[in-house]
Amino acid sequence: MRKYIFLSACSLLFTAFSAKAWIQRDTIGGGARSSACSFSIGSAAFVATGLDSNSFKRSMWMYNPATDIWTQMTSLGNSTGQGLERNVAMSFSIGNKGYVVGGQGSNPYFSDTWEWDFATDTWSQKQTFTGGGRRAGVGFAINGKGYVGLGQSSTGLRNDMWEYNPTTNQWTAKANFPGTARRFPACFIIANVAYIGTGDDGAFKSDMFAFDPASNSWTAKASFTGTPRYSTVSFSLFGKGYIGLGYDNTLQNTDDIWEYDPVGNNWIFKDNFPGSKRANASAVTTSNNKCYIGLGYDSLLRDDWWEFDPLVDGINDNNGLASRVEVYPNPAQEFVTISIPSTAVPFNSDYAIRIYDAAGRTVYCSNAFGTGPVNVSLANFSSGSYQIVLENEHFGRVTKPLIVQ
Repeated sequence: MRKYIFLSACSLLFTAFSAKAWIQRDTIGGGARSSACSFSIGSAAFVATGLDSNSFKRSMWMYNPATDIWTQMTSLGNSTGQGLERNVAMSFSIGNKGYVVGGQGSNPYFSDTWEWDFATDTWSQKQTFTGGGRRAGVGFAINGKGYVGLGQSSTGLRNDMWEYNPTTNQWTAKANFPGTARRFPACFIIANVAYIGTGDDGAFKSDMFAFDPASNSWTAKASFTGTPRYSTVSFSLFGKGYIGLGYDNTLQNTDDIWEYDPVGNNWIFKDNFPGSKRANASAVTTSNNKCYIGLGYDSLLRDDWWEFDPLVDGINDNNGLASRVEVYPNPAQEFVTISIPSTAVPFNSDYAIRIYDAAGRTVYCSNAFGTGPVNVSLANFSSGSYQIVLENEHFGRVTKPLIVQ
């Protein structure tokens, strides 16, 4: 049986290259916090509630990507909202309004529904969540309706799903999640379908299911390929879904980001978050087609904020480089050869090679010079699926699959 050799120096080789997909932005106003809720309205991202080192929060801040500036907005409940501080609430946005549902604070299981109006910067209380007091579930919106489900209540973990109609101000029960009842699941939306999975049901989970509100039905999907985990970030961009960070079954925080393709129903490792490994972070996408990730807990509360562009990964492939990089033989056994076109790397320039296993762990890293073929020994690789990542400041990043037999 082959064994892995992990190279602790790998991260040092990639400091200069990994920044292309990520840009560090201004730290959040109001200080570090974890387990906040977030949503977007147009080009703006909003972060509300959460937990800091002293107490639960009800403040809300707006981030403007165009100016890289945070602005404090009206806190949950307006000026008379004392006592509404909370974390692990569910949230979503519909049109120019944001919604916060449930969470825990002075009440361990809030059941209230709050609507924030962008035009007036005011909160109004809406129909109480019919599913009962809830925390650490999922919240999302599809076709002008809001959805809240799963999570934890005073009676235990839940697998129910509820739909909110802002026109009638009513909650309606929908088909139950077919997996086990759980808390801290991940959720992202692709083509008006919600993909929900991972989480904690007493064990770390990696299963995934798709919910179609139009048919009120669920379909099992390919399980998340990263380590089973909960308290992740999750989001979607350009027809792909993403899950990353969180606390996994090795009892550690993580920093890996995985991409889901609904067409092929498959996952691939995408990148590593450049901040610290953490759980209970926040992620939100905006109309500029970028995702913003930050905050959370890594043994300390964090206030950093990062912009992620998934199209940078793969160099935008404007010159078709990915299709011209050769990896052979593939499947491979004893060695693999990587050949990059001579036009991709300028004279006297090098590039980095990193190989990830199916769990997102780096199992090989090296620098290569010029464009001659590079042979990589597989003597210490176990059989399975891998991702080869090539990076250079000139061409960005290219990802190629590898099968080791």
